[in-house]
Amino acid sequence: MSEEQKKKYNLIAKITGIIIGLVLVLGTSYAIFRSSDVGKKTNRIETADFGVVIENESENIIELINTLPMSAEEGYKQEAYTFDVVNQGTIAADFVLYLEAQETSTIAANKIKYNLERTDTQEALSLNTVRSVGENKEPKEDTKAVNRSRLLSFVDSKTEENKTLYQIDIGRMEPGEKRSYSLKMWIAYAAGIEVTNKSFAGKVRVDAVQVGSDYVHALKRIEVTSDADKAKGNQVYAGLYSDGTIRFTGKGELEQSKSEEQQMKDGIALMDLFYDTDKILNEINQVLKENGQQEFATMIDFYTFIANYDEANPKIPEDIANEIINVFSQGLMDSTNPNFHGKLYIDEEITKIGNFYFESVINTITHLYISKSVNFIGDDVFTINADFFDQYPNRGLQEIHFTECKNKDNQAQSLHLGSYAFDHQKNLTEVTLPEYLTEIIGSAFSGCTNMDLKFLAKQSDVAITGGYTGGIQGPRSITWVNG
Repeated sequence: MSEEQKKKYNLIAKITGIIIGLVLVLGTSYAIFRSSDVGKKTNRIETADFGVVIENESENIIELINTLPMSAEEGYKQEAYTFDVVNQGTIAADFVLYLEAQETSTIAANKIKYNLERTDTQEALSLNTVRSVGENKEPKEDTKAVNRSRLLSFVDSKTEENKTLYQIDIGRMEPGEKRSYSLKMWIAYAAGIEVTNKSFAGKVRVDAVQVGSDYVHALKRIEVTSDADKAKGNQVYAGLYSDGTIRFTGKGELEQSKSEEQQMKDGIALMDLFYDTDKILNEINQVLKENGQQEFATMIDFYTFIANYDEANPKIPEDIANEIINVFSQGLMDSTNPNFHGKLYIDEEITKIGNFYFESVINTITHLYISKSVNFIGDDVFTINADFFDQYPNRGLQEIHFTECKNKDNQAQSLHLGSYAFDHQKNLTEVTLPEYLTEIIGSAFSGCTNMDLKFLAKQSDVAITGGYTGGIQGPRSITWVNG
């Protein structure tokens, strides 16, 4: 922090009596096949087969009183809180490590920055890079400190019994495996005066389920509520789950934001579910480092750079800029999130999938399950790039299913399929469109030349539009099951 910034914050402290308390209390949760709990001290409950616990927590707690916001470089020097996570059972376990915000917390979690590292190995954590938005003015004296810190964020959180759990690590532990952690926390540099006279308290918690368990839990979840749904009070979420699926849940529509800035942020958050964005960013930064250029702290920084690239006055030479763009493009081809296994579910009460919504992540999806609550699938939603498919012929959609609504009140009465909605999905062999289909643009399945298309709706009830005189383009065969 500059001397000017320190003077500014010290003046605020004198005038308002700033008291910022950040207290971290280590608790433990345990899972016996699928249960969890939290306590003030280490509690261990296990069966002969399964038990994942927190042990060996350090005596000190993280307690910041009368503390000013600080840079990542300063925060990185703070005293660490250490603890172990141990699988004492005889069954492998999938675990999620959380920071559980307590009800007494009054400071917004996104004003809290943290650094979590493994001390028993050099292996990088699955979540180990900053994803803060609006901190671009933070000093970059210590790139390592900046790159190894991040804000507590809803992107990696879930709500449970009115408590918010912020995911800080995920993984799989073999029987007898122990992971040792070091945790540091501080008030973010960009927090400002709004954190005065407020505090934050949290507990470290681990949830675990045995590998192969039928119990499915969210590994990561983000809010993807559209502008229109926010006005209606609706909420929509996208989540990556422990069974390797991605699900869109809640009530509302899947629609891109009208704001370009918000559209970029939402797009990156969405890509974070489908792609290994940490790997892609690290590869981009490796190129920059080798060429003596400033590294990007976040993917948003990278996107902002690309969006505002000035050929007349480039911040990065054109040849290097082209190289990192190629690295990014290649990453979208071969860096799928290892926790995502290709199945995408659009769950009940989602009513619309807007134009181009999944275009940037379609390379990763193999099986698509669309609830019959959906009444609109827009243009180019599931289009796969022809050049990409030529290079990776085994990728893309293999199956499309329209799933029944559990609540029949959510059943749509009509369905529109937009132009090029499933363009060039050549690995599709058979698709059956639901009985409530009322309109299809002729190019909806353009390029799907290996597919047999079946209609459950009567031909007289379906409008084929879009100016295609030859009707529906693409499929090798078309069957109207009910005439």
